[in-house]
Amino acid sequence: EVVPEPEVAVRLTDDVALPVIAANFKASGSFIISNRRMIRLKSGTLISEGSAINARIGEETYTVIVSKVDSDAYVLTLGNASVTRSFGESNLNNGSINRGGDQ
Repeated sequence: EVVPEPEVAVRLTDDVALPVIAANFKASGSFIISNRRMIRLKSGTLISEGSAINARIGEETYTVIVSKVDSDAYVLTLGNASVTRSFGESNLNNGSINRGGDQ
């Protein structure tokens, strides 16, 4: 009898996972509240610059940092990878990806 091998969760590298996470991160604008830069998600949730958020891809959890927020854009960082997105972007093709040491 052939026993199928169990499926093994594959953890994506940071520079592969981050664009997937960023494409699903729905930020609608930025605010400054008590000298803290914040982004507002389309759900209404406020996240301050420097905050960590957990994102899941399959069975894996990735901790992403909202590393910079300004009036036009925000930067998400995962390990050595970072991605800059403008508010209201509908897809990742409008953003820029920094792969850390790969430049």
